[in-house]
Amino acid sequence: MLISNLNDKGLEVKNVSAYSADNASVNYGCQKSVFTALHSVNNNIVKANCNAHVVHNTLRKMTDVLDVDVETIVTSIYGHFSISANRCTQLQEFFEFVDTEYHDILRHVATRWLSLSPAISRLLESWAAIVSYFQLLHGECPKRIAKALGLPVGNEEEDGGIKLNVAKAYLYFVVNLCKVFEQVVLTLESDDVTICDVYPVMATLRNKLKDRLTDHYFGIDASVILESDDMPDDKKQKNRK
Repeated sequence: MLISNLNDKGLEVKNVSAYSADNASVNYGCQKSVFTALHSVNNNIVKANCNAHVVHNTLRKMTDVLDVDVETIVTSIYGHFSISANRCTQLQEFFEFVDTEYHDILRHVATRWLSLSPAISRLLESWAAIVSYFQLLHGECPKRIAKALGLPVGNEEEDGGIKLNVAKAYLYFVVNLCKVFEQVVLTLESDDVTICDVYPVMATLRNKLKDRLTDHYFGIDASVILESDDMPDDKKQKNRK
């Protein structure tokens, strides 16, 4: 269809230098796809994958190597409350107790590029109420959530909230970094972006990430927690790495 449409417009496939589309198999499948059809006519065509998808996958890979599973925290807490109106009612009581306005927990969908940051931000806004809720569950707190948040599991001894604070710091770190990735995705998806803009946009992202790595910049909120007097020195050194 694409080749015939090009021909109808008086354009030749041999003059096409690259093909860019969503990274779905229909576009880039090895056996039969739009790219293989184009490549069969012009084997010099370059496969230019969706850069927005590349940016999203980069962020996901980054969160996978962290010591705290941020996505598990977000998805597990949402799942815990989304299936039970009674739990939501109980959570509202904790919001009242900590004198915070109640907000629904937001859902994060792994395949949605821009859903992680809002979900983490809402979680941090509700942190005191949510943590109080799970702390008072004691042995009934789901093990997956307890481990992700750094709460004691089974007969583990309390650590003074150190692991819990580390988890909170990682959430602040990721949501701060998400802003950098989100801006790139929004730019790449804008109506006025051209192929000439893609390289500078991606190069700027790379440079920002390199600068943050060199400067050990974690975001103000994360740094305040990690550098606090309550954080043991060995934890500070490990988290900096």
